[in-house]
Amino acid sequence: MVGVLAVKAAPFEMILPLGIVQSIEAIWDSLRLTFAFESLGLCAFGLSWRIKGRFLYAFEDAAALPQPRAA
Repeated sequence: MVGVLAVKAAPFEMILPLGIVQSIEAIWDSLRLTFAFESLGLCAFGLSWRIKGRFLYAFEDAAALPQPRAA
């Protein structure tokens, strides 16, 4: 997500005409894409944290689960 914001902050004025850059920035701001991408990044981080902490059993490795013992 930081990479997406870095691309947005890149100096496009050197590559694209100023009118196009201003319209891209207007669309970005009107859709509040910074908020959307930051929210997506935080959700992905939270999900990975829960998977790593073994909170979500759906993602548990079958080999790591305790196996029943044979009698």
